[in-house]
Amino acid sequence: DSNAYVLMKIDSASVSMVSMAITNAAYNAIYIGNSSLTLTYCELKNNGTSGEAGGGAAICALGSTINLNGVLFDSNSSGDGGAIYAVSSTISAIDSTFSGNSSDSSGGAVYTVNTNASFTNCQFGGSSSFFGNTATGGDGGVIYAFSESGSHTLAFTGSSFGYNTANLSGGAIYASCMVVTASGNKFFGNSSDTSSGIVYLANNCIFNSISMANGELAEQYWANTGLVNSISPDASNSFDGIITLRDAIAYASSGSTISFDRSLSGNILTLNSQLSITQSLAINGDTDAAYDSDGDGDATNDREITISQMMVYD
Repeated sequence: DSNAYVLMKIDSASVSMVSMAITNAAYNAIYIGNSSLTLTYCELKNNGTSGEAGGGAAICALGSTINLNGVLFDSNSSGDGGAIYAVSSTISAIDSTFSGNSSDSSGGAVYTVNTNASFTNCQFGGSSSFFGNTATGGDGGVIYAFSESGSHTLAFTGSSFGYNTANLSGGAIYASCMVVTASGNKFFGNSSDTSSGIVYLANNCIFNSISMANGELAEQYWANTGLVNSISPDASNSFDGIITLRDAIAYASSGSTISFDRSLSGNILTLNSQLSITQSLAINGDTDAAYDSDGDGDATNDREITISQMMVYD
């Protein structure tokens, strides 16, 4: 019933769904309060809302636990949190995909307040079949997370963030007063109109056990993903959100491969000063090299970066 204010309302209950598709709800597809919801291999698509609590076209959760396994959130839209809006809740997402979701304000895909959230092996846009997630009027192209106490957690492991955008800060992630951990993630093509196209950490977040002041970005971590997103010759800067070749070399571990974002295809990287390489590295100028979708090492469409005035010393 597309005219229902909430398509499915769950109060003080434990509900599991397997292989279900919920689409075209005019407001919240699922509203859950003081309950537990487990979704396995489900699809929530094309839901749109300004519904209860102001967001979460697919799921709006208050004081609840959400477990997601192999779930697709595609083309959902709302005021805050295009797909999910959660307050005082817990979210655990594994092998799930968030693509083409949008919010009128913040959290293109997910918006959380006082919520512990973890995402493992998830995809956030960048698929050839989908567009990225967008926060059209605020922060956090993928996720906006805020903790009043400074004790709530946000964790990303082995996930990919591609072509997500925010009108303000944090093209992929915006976190305020959160305890953030990240490991083994990939970021490409994310952008914001004001600051930090990747991640914006506000109000003294803790990032991988390091205290961050307002707006600081743990660039050492992001650069260590090995994906260059700028042809700027700037000096290594720990907090500007720009990953240059100089940044990637400075932070790469021995044996790493450094690749270039597709957006840099056809550009010329001119260096103003010497690059110092003291570890074993592979630098691949094919901008499709980082986008091998089937993992066979074959990157087609030879797009290349030209590097001029480069001096490499042993």
